[in-house]
Order: sequence, then C-alpha cells, then structure tokens
Amino acid sequence: MIGTASMRSSAIHPILEETRATERADRLQTLEVLADAAANGTEAAIDRLRRDAMTDLRIDAPDGLAREPFHWPLEFPEVFGDDRDGFDAFIGNPPFSGGKLIGRRFGLSYQEYLNYVRHNAVGAADYCVYFMLRSFYLLRSTGGLGMIATKSISETGSRAVGLDQIIACGGTIYRAFSEIPWPGNAAVVVSVVWISKQPWRGTAILDSTTVRLINGALEEDFELKRPVKLKELKGLFSEGQNIMGRGFELTQAERDEIISRDPKCREVIVPLYNGQDLNSSPVLEPSRWVIYFRDWPEDRARKYGPAFDRLAELVRPYRESLTGQIHQDCFWKFWDLRPSILSEFPKRESVLAIASVTKHVCFARVSTDAVYNTQVKLIFLDGWREFCALQSSLHDVWARWLSGKLGTSTLRYFTSAILETWPMPRAGVRDRFEPLGSRYVSTRQQLMRERSAGLTEIYNQFHNPEDRSDDLEMFRKLHKEMDIAVLDAYGWDDIDLGHSFREVDYLPENDRVRFTISNNARIEVLRRLSELNHQRFEEEVENGLHGKKVRVDARARPCVGEKSTQKSFDLEGTSAHAPESEGNPNRATEAIRTFLEARRTWLSKSDILAYVDIPDGQWNAAINELLASGTVERQGERRGARYRISESD
Repeated sequence: MIGTASMRSSAIHPILEETRATERADRLQTLEVLADAAANGTEAAIDRLRRDAMTDLRIDAPDGLAREPFHWPLEFPEVFGDDRDGFDAFIGNPPFSGGKLIGRRFGLSYQEYLNYVRHNAVGAADYCVYFMLRSFYLLRSTGGLGMIATKSISETGSRAVGLDQIIACGGTIYRAFSEIPWPGNAAVVVSVVWISKQPWRGTAILDSTTVRLINGALEEDFELKRPVKLKELKGLFSEGQNIMGRGFELTQAERDEIISRDPKCREVIVPLYNGQDLNSSPVLEPSRWVIYFRDWPEDRARKYGPAFDRLAELVRPYRESLTGQIHQDCFWKFWDLRPSILSEFPKRESVLAIASVTKHVCFARVSTDAVYNTQVKLIFLDGWREFCALQSSLHDVWARWLSGKLGTSTLRYFTSAILETWPMPRAGVRDRFEPLGSRYVSTRQQLMRERSAGLTEIYNQFHNPEDRSDDLEMFRKLHKEMDIAVLDAYGWDDIDLGHSFREVDYLPENDRVRFTISNNARIEVLRRLSELNHQRFEEEVENGLHGKKVRVDARARPCVGEKSTQKSFDLEGTSAHAPESEGNPNRATEAIRTFLEARRTWLSKSDILAYVDIPDGQWNAAINELLASGTVERQGERRGARYRISESD
C-alpha cells in the first residue's frame, strides 16, 4: 500500500504534461489501472509507473533533471499515525526569494504547485512564506513554530498569502521581532516570528514590548478591519510606462542633433522622468528625453525619419532577440504603453504622481506632456480636493499601514493596496480645498527653489524639530490646516489630531521623529477609514459593481490547516485542491485571474489554457469579464492577443 501510494504521489503531484481536462482524465484513468496492477506485483506496470513518474517530474525543471518527490506522511509515518496529528514544532530559516522570481528559478510547474499550497490566495509571496504555510499545516493542533524570514512577510502579498491566512485559521503570533538587521555581512533585514496553532493564553511580545495582540503586519493589533478594493478609483491610476530599449532615451545633445536633421521630430521627442527625478529635483526639468511614437502604426512613425531610424538601428535587434514577446514586431513602440495612460493623458494638462519607492508620502502635480517610467505611479486626478486628501497625514498613515517597506524607513507605494482601497472624501467645500492646496503647493515649490532641495529633502527638513525657520513653520501650519480640512470633509471634526513632533514606533530608532498626528489619532483615523472602506464596498455591492451580491466576510477561502483540504493516504479520492471550473463561469474567471496573478507577464490564450483547466466554451465570457472589470489587460488582437493581470502596481 505504501509503495503504491509513493508511486501515485510522485506521478500525480507534479503538474501533468497534458493539462487539458480530457487528456488529464484519460491519464488518471490509465494511472488507476496501472496502480492496481502494480499493487498486485505486475513488474511491467511498476516499470511503466516509474518511467511516467520520471517524465512528469522532469517537466519544466530548470536543470532538466527529475525532481525528487517528498511526501511527509511517508517520510515520517510515526508523526501522522492514529494517535498523532502532526509535528510538535518547526524551527527554521527557510530560503528567501522574491515571489515573481520563483517560476523563473524553479519552473512554472513548481510555481503552479505552490498555488495549491497557498490555496490560490492572491499576492506575490516570498518563497519563505510557503515554508511557513506548510509548517503550520503539518503541526499538530497544539504545536508551534518559530522561523526567521524576510521582513516582507508582513507586507502586502506575502502577508496576505502567509500570516493573514495563518491567523484566519486560528494561528496566533505570540512573539515577533518585526525588523532585525542581519548580523552577518549580507545587507538584509529579517523578521522573526513565533506562532502557536492554538489560541495563545500567555503574554504577546512584539519587539521586546508587551502588547495585547500581534497582527499579520507584525504590529500591535487594534482589531482594524482589513480594507477591500473599491471601484471608485479603479482605472484612475497606473504605473509608468516600460520602455525596454536604451535606444529610445536621448541626451540633450542627441535630441538636438535629431531635431536639426528633421524639426518635425520635435513632436515625438518628450521629457522622460523617473521616481528619483520627482523626489530629488528642486524643479522638474528634463535631463533626459525619449522618442515616443505612442501606439502609432509603422507607416505613421516612419514619417519621422531620424527618430525612427535610430530605433531601427538600436532597438530592433534587441527586441528581435526577445522571441515570443508581444512587441517583437513593433519595436518603435514602448514595451508597455499602458492603455490607461494613452487614454487619460490627452484629457488633462496635469495628473498627480508619486515615486514608487519613497521615504515620504509626497505627491506632485506633473505635466502630461512627458513620459514617466515604471518607477512612478500616476493618478489621473488633478483637482485640489484629491491632492489635499492624498497629501494629508490621513493618507500618510493609511499608506504606511498598507504599504511594503524597503530597507528600514523607505516604503513602496502599492496603488492596488493603498489607493484602490482608499475611500476618497466626498463631502467638503471644494473652494476651501482650492486655496488651501494651491497655497500648500506654491509654498512647497518656493521652499524647494530657495533651498535647492527636492521633495525628499524638503520633507526631511519639515520633520526636523530643530529647524524652526519661519518659512518651514508656515509650511507646517498649512499642512495642519490641510489635514483638518480633509478631516472635516469626512465629517470627523470630533477627532483631535494633535499635530506635533513625535517619535513614531513604526520607523527605525535612528529616524523616527515626524511632525505628525498623535498615535491615538492615528489609530482612530485608521479605524474610521477602514470602516468607511467597508461601507463604501457594501454600497458598491448593492449597486451591482462587484457582480454577485456577496459580503466581504462571505468571500472566505479554505484554511491552510483544515484536514479536509489534503488527505495523506486517500488513494481513491481526487485532489481536494483541484480547480472546479467546469460548468461554472465564475470559477473559470477566478481560475484565469489566479493564474495570471501568479505570473504577471504577457501570455497568449493557448499559454493560459495549457495550465488552466476550463472548458473552451467558457473562455470568452471569463476573459471578457476580466477585461471589462480592468482586472486583466490585453495587447494585440485575435491570434496575436496577449493577456496579463492589470499592472497598476
């Protein structure tokens, strides 16, 4: 029996080579016959199973060698017997690797298997998260684990896939160090967590401080509701454009030379900015230029001879080396044009922008007569009410609550996590925001010019309690007035924000003084914003904006520790994790979305259907629904169409 189970496990666990439903069903039926024959001692059947298993274990393996299967109950039968239900404890320091690199390093088949480990939870989780999930599942009901992990386990995708799922399934983080610099030579910041599989009745300790509870962000848990994505700002933001080809970029001298040969080329050469430009330049003036043919066809682009010829010489060879990619036959276009930028920029003179990686949450109004690369987040709003709301301390604490941190004080501004969940204030008198926002920006620009400082340096000085110069004090006063105006717009004038210079415990000890609101105000603001987020979501559901009318708490996924999700010796049953998309359009839509979320690259219909098991008749309805909702992007038409998860982040 154990031998048969081992052979079946090694053959079934990898993603089978023929992944379409009918082919897989035929293989499983053949496998059952072979397994029965092998159990009866038929050598030919045993040999066939071994050969098939080795073939499947080599699928997509980076080194071309067969993977070595590992089945916990077979390796440790004494741990999973009738009188036990798992290990007492796990202690470990699992390997770290960015979630988007896993498929590249270990193969797409292995990455597909990890979707089962994560229960198809959405998010680009670090590799160490999967070790934590499996360890938690393999614990007995009274067990516990302690692990060193990358500090990103408490941030965005890794948190959603890992710690949030573990907590939802009854796990308790009873001790943690949220950030510890690695003691060795590597410039790495790690987190250390202790988790109990049963409710913890002792003291919870976070960073050597006693707290009431610890949440998945490795912060003291004030039982705030996790926000959900709203529709109100959906489609109103985008990451900057991915150019992909150094030949597009020009120095001032190169720009002048091309224009001298054909003055008409001035129409297709525009300023190019990145996140560092936004944060470090006192005045946003171009130091680099870029050839930008938008989504033009080749015959139109060729009319700008010198510019087109440069791309043909420098970009086309590189693009043609990237076989199978979406833009290999239209080298004169950016790699990722961002359709929303093409449609939104012509409608307005300016938009709001923020660097993707930034020390301070600071927005700027930028011209639409320029190109911004992928290190910039663009928000297609230009009103003063929206600027004041996003630049306020209220949005700052919201962003820091939901963002991923890089290093110890720098954050990554994820628009899907921060902006798509943000409940923009609807009330308030617009005229009050217009003079406030205008004065705030003009004062900030004057400070930047007079001090020859960019946004980062100006806000460093803004938060420096030793700099009490009149111009900075005026700037702080304006920021306080803006915060109060935003608070009033929400109707929350009962909150005392308590602006002052304060040490904030979510920043490193050597750089945690900020001119900001009090901690009590911060918690109350977050509580009300999260409540408002859920209220807005319910309104959207009632208005049919989220399809089927379901409440947030009804959208639960299986717990990682539920025994029903995986039976170690169930030789007759089917996989409890197998996607059940057949006959159900909603499941087909979810299956495609989950697959694209895990890959985040352009894929054809055939690429997707090779791994996603849905009937052919459900493809059009499912993909059209995802395109209509903005969840998925498409480039190209008909047989040349490629799809990927929306890259607003």
